[in-house]
Amino acid sequence: MINIEINDPRFLPHAGCELKFSLKEGLGFLLIGENGVGKTTLSKYIRQQYPDAVYLEQKPLEHFYDRSLTKTKQILLNARKDQLIKERLERLWNAFGLNEKEDRLLSTLSGGENQALKLAIALSCESDFYLLDEPSQFLDDKKKDVLSLICRNLLEHKKNVLVIEHDLSWIPPGWDLLKLTLQTGWIKRGT
Repeated sequence: MINIEINDPRFLPHAGCELKFSLKEGLGFLLIGENGVGKTTLSKYIRQQYPDAVYLEQKPLEHFYDRSLTKTKQILLNARKDQLIKERLERLWNAFGLNEKEDRLLSTLSGGENQALKLAIALSCESDFYLLDEPSQFLDDKKKDVLSLICRNLLEHKKNVLVIEHDLSWIPPGWDLLKLTLQTGWIKRGT
């Protein structure tokens, strides 16, 4: 179980934060709230508390910008041997359709293709805790289905998965929900 507790009056320039919740193994946890309420900031706080978590940020991949997908994959497999599960990367690579675009440079990928690449990399890493900040952004319905299946598989293997999301269409049923609201200058649990 992962316990999250934040009580910080300077959480955001316009609001403090007072939250306490737990993530249970094998149960997905969904964090929602209006734009600007502090969901991404909260994800960074959680990342600081759990540095071993696999963290998928919203920002695009820039480290391999002028390399082909094939070269990027080779670099990842050589550089992250201890963290990356090769078979899982191959499976996700194909499931997200990246195998069909291997000759393309990262700089030419669309937003959805870039997001699929980020997901394939992040979800190929071994961890007990996956923290995904808006993982479905730019994905088409087919890739959202792949993401949903991957999350279900992680949960079946008793992993902790916390998703910050706006689009709930791909979320498997049965996830715990935490809605953030801004109440009198504090970010709190909503109803």
